Amino acid sequence: DFPAAQAHKASIVKKLVAGVKGLLAANGVKVITGTACFSGPGSLSIHEASGVKTDSFDRIIIATGAVPAVPPIPGIDSSQCIDSTGALALNKVPDSMIIIGGGVIGMEMATIYASLGTRIQVVEMMDRVLPMIDSELTDILIRDLKKKGVDILTDAIVTEIREQRGQALVVVKTQSGEKKLSAERVLVAIGRKPAIEALCLDKAGIHYERGGITVNNKMETNVAG
Repeated sequence: DFPAAQAHKASIVKKLVAGVKGLLAANGVKVITGTACFSGPGSLSIHEASGVKTDSFDRIIIATGAVPAVPPIPGIDSSQCIDSTGALALNKVPDSMIIIGGGVIGMEMATIYASLGTRIQVVEMMDRVLPMIDSELTDILIRDLKKKGVDILTDAIVTEIREQRGQALVVVKTQSGEKKLSAERVLVAIGRKPAIEALCLDKAGIHYERGGITVNNKMETNVAG
């Protein structure tokens, strides 16, 4: 009963969030709801519903987490494409799903939805899925997934996504030539990236690179505080 499972999940999340809010209030933590952007080394511009205000601080902890990475594939903004957050919020089990990315998140979702009866096709650009995991363990997982009917394409690159008669058509370049796959949903699960784009780190003079904010062995940035 997928809708019941999703309702159960939502109730647990709501309860946990309420518990954290209660702990913050009990410990005298002030919570500001808005978007923060550095205006200097020790100051933030905070965009709230009521307007923008600037605050200064002696110490700032940057803990903005990560967001799903989105590859530059034509058509990836199609309504049929979802990320891992979207995959956890579907209100019905899709009949079919193409998963772009055979990493940890992609294989977790392949396992979950294959168990629920979805026809799964995984497209991975490397020569095997879960390249960071011991190959003997990966082989065990692949055997299990194949028993569930999961089709895994490796050494494969998605070049285009198109909508076609209510389905997503995914064009894949493989060593044996071009393939066209279709499914009700396309899950983009190529990994995550640091959520730092909106922080205006340059205004604070904080060093960062593609992999995230540069820190020392105490997790401090190059800017004091």
